[in-house]
Amino acid sequence: MNLTAFVRMNRKQFVHPIVTGLLSLLFVLSLSCKAKNTAVAFISGEDKAILSAFFHQAREQRLTEMSSGQRIIAIASYFMGSPYITGSLEAPGEERLQVNLRAFDCLTLVETVLALNGTIVLTSDPDSCLFIYPSVLQNIRYRNGRIQGYTSRLHYTSEWLLNGQEKGLFSLLTDLFPGEAFPLELNYMSAHPQHYPALKDNPALTEEMATIEARLNKASLSYIPKTQLAKYMEDIPQGSIIAITTDRPGLDIAHIGFACRQNGRLYLLHASSSNSRVEISEQSLLTYLNGVKHFSGIMIAQVNK
Repeated sequence: MNLTAFVRMNRKQFVHPIVTGLLSLLFVLSLSCKAKNTAVAFISGEDKAILSAFFHQAREQRLTEMSSGQRIIAIASYFMGSPYITGSLEAPGEERLQVNLRAFDCLTLVETVLALNGTIVLTSDPDSCLFIYPSVLQNIRYRNGRIQGYTSRLHYTSEWLLNGQEKGLFSLLTDLFPGEAFPLELNYMSAHPQHYPALKDNPALTEEMATIEARLNKASLSYIPKTQLAKYMEDIPQGSIIAITTDRPGLDIAHIGFACRQNGRLYLLHASSSNSRVEISEQSLLTYLNGVKHFSGIMIAQVNK
């Protein structure tokens, strides 16, 4: 059962809080049973405090009564001003779930917001949320929700998008626009293993990554080139995931964030490497895209309720 189906069943048929809690627990156990490693990773005291404060605020502000797009922006806004960090998932030793709500890169911010959204939709009880959150995050971050070593993490954002859609987390919207086929020619990780601690001096793992890249290059994705984007800006839903494509060799997505509409204009809510913090872009999304030469366009995904 995917998350969307569970939530639909939970809302329509089960209203008693005890039953809801049991169903949430069963859902988490079903995710954990799929994984090689338990979803419950070490969570620092500081991260637990952030999670607890957020879940209490989410219940007080009734975030689940908002539309999915409004809720996503409300959750992401909770982390405004948080510092940017790179490489936070590249921990030494065996691959395990990394939980960090203190600092983000562009993708870990999006994953964190989606995981918090999925958690509060499952249950409004803050204590249950603390238990459920790691499993929801694991389901988002790893191929089919399973931790099976370094290469089971969804390193390429194109696969992250495709696998997320398969899991029912969100729906790719770019196909609803008259975009173009995006050329997948992925090889950056296998061609530059020195940039990745787990791949460096590990030819076998690098070859495994190359096999994954070759498989991904057969997938079909479309995007909206930035030269065509101006006429579609008003149609992009609030809170949508915006994946910015690149024409740099061997790569697919250069940046990711959320569509945030203010005063009739569309901006990007994201973890900014240039400004070293989570923020809403000073420029409109289109101006922001046009200002970076290697940005070629966008893919759009709408979070499912």
